[in-house]
Amino acid sequence: MFRIPDVCVYTLPDFEDRYPSAPPLLWIEILSPDDRMVDVWEKANELIRCGVPYVWIINPETLESELRTASGVTQIKDKTQTIPETPIVIPLVEVLEE
Repeated sequence: MFRIPDVCVYTLPDFEDRYPSAPPLLWIEILSPDDRMVDVWEKANELIRCGVPYVWIINPETLESELRTASGVTQIKDKTQTIPETPIVIPLVEVLEE
């Protein structure tokens, strides 16, 4: 089974082949009404075991979100995701306004 992200972010340089051979830096899962959280959490844990360093799970209705890493889970309180040691800053409110 192949996992398909809602959105993902790769580091530069981009992959040159048609498909990436390395995991993304950031995998973003946007919840659907039929998602079961236990399944989403298991998928996130599997992705982390496979080398994805950051998995961001977002509820699009409430903008509540959490970041999962090998170190654990962090609730995103200000609705803005940053990735340590990168220039990545994603303000959810602004992104969803577009």
